[in-house]
Amino acid sequence: MNRKLDFEIKEKSEYLKELLLNEKDLRIKERIQFIYLIKIGEISKIVKASKILVRDRRTLGDWIKKYEKSGLEYLLERKTSNGRPSPLNEEQLDKLRVKLSQPEGFKSYGDIGAWILEELGVDIPYKTVFNICYYKLGASPKVSRPKNPKQDPEKLEEFKKKHLKR
Repeated sequence: MNRKLDFEIKEKSEYLKELLLNEKDLRIKERIQFIYLIKIGEISKIVKASKILVRDRRTLGDWIKKYEKSGLEYLLERKTSNGRPSPLNEEQLDKLRVKLSQPEGFKSYGDIGAWILEELGVDIPYKTVFNICYYKLGASPKVSRPKNPKQDPEKLEEFKKKHLKR
């Protein structure tokens, strides 16, 4: 299919060029570039556009349909999925955040999952507990490293100053 690109583009070429230069998102940028190249007459057939933009002609056909249907704003709209909702609501997350901020903390993510089941009544897989704690709340189990009871705090500070320069 070597469809001729003869539909009307309402936006001015200067406006499209400005949009193209200021856009950071590459997916949106290539769509603006497609419309801009048609507007300035650089491409007149969909096969040539496909070669220049390294996109399948059917994808470009979809872009044309979107543009003709509702204009540039609809073409540039990014549809994103919110993903699966969190198994914990905001109130439960706040309770977990408070518990994680306490000095005694937890020994492991398994302990955190057990606490969530016991206190909040929600059974969550280990991986989900890790993702919620580490990525969403920016927390982790607090496991203190063993320290020698004979360790001298002054010598420790001296060692840190001498060897651990940051």
